[in-house]
Amino acid sequence: ARVPKSVGSVSLNSNNSFDAPKIDPKFLSDNIDVETCVASLKKIAEICTSETMGKYEIKPQVPAGCPHKFGTDEFFEWITLHRGRSPYHPVGTTKMEMILKVL
Repeated sequence: ARVPKSVGSVSLNSNNSFDAPKIDPKFLSDNIDVETCVASLKKIAEICTSETMGKYEIKPQVPAGCPHKFGTDEFFEWITLHRGRSPYHPVGTTKMEMILKVL
């Protein structure tokens, strides 16, 4: 989803400032995001299997372990939840500076 509704969290693992934070992006935790991905995948499949794209011989593939038939909502939901990846790397920045007092 381009503008996801799912909201993650960042929290401390301990009071030690050298410990890495606990980052939970909670991808696809809001069902609207899953529905958006399913609709997008259905549209992509429709385009790729259209007569116009036929000359490119694009063949639908069902990944190993997927219990659903290609083209069904259940198939695209399974793909979203089991094969979906995020292009984003959870990072952040903070301003760090040294304050010097001039006497």
